[in-house]
Amino acid sequence: MNLETSKKLLKISGILLIIGAILTAFFGGFFAYAGDYASKNMPEAQTNPDYKTVSILLLVAGILLLISGVVHFLQGIFSYKASKDPAYGKKAYTFSILGLIMTLISTVSQLSAKNITASTVFSIILGIVLSIIIMIAAKKVKDEYIA
Repeated sequence: MNLETSKKLLKISGILLIIGAILTAFFGGFFAYAGDYASKNMPEAQTNPDYKTVSILLLVAGILLLISGVVHFLQGIFSYKASKDPAYGKKAYTFSILGLIMTLISTVSQLSAKNITASTVFSIILGIVLSIIIMIAAKKVKDEYIA
């Protein structure tokens, strides 16, 4: 992959990451709020341990989604900036590694589900491959700036 292709890839992926991250953070905040609200205000959550467990899991899942949204948002910002100015290449590369880690964490949670389908496997593979490609493009821009 040459430098121009890497920059174009970072520009496109940066825009898409920003949009996806905003949605992810929004839903993460919503789930975290819902889990917290349910654990405090549902009478069943006060008396039934199953309801309490579900509301806590919803809260934790929401917090993880919120963290993932923030990481991917920063990855998108720095990827886009690196496509314009190679000085942001190091930050784009760093956040592409963090984005890959968040993708792998998501993969573990998806694989722990009982009903794995072909589309689940496809989306897992696609997510990991795209994260690696973005990381390679960010490394190319970072290395060009250093050289």
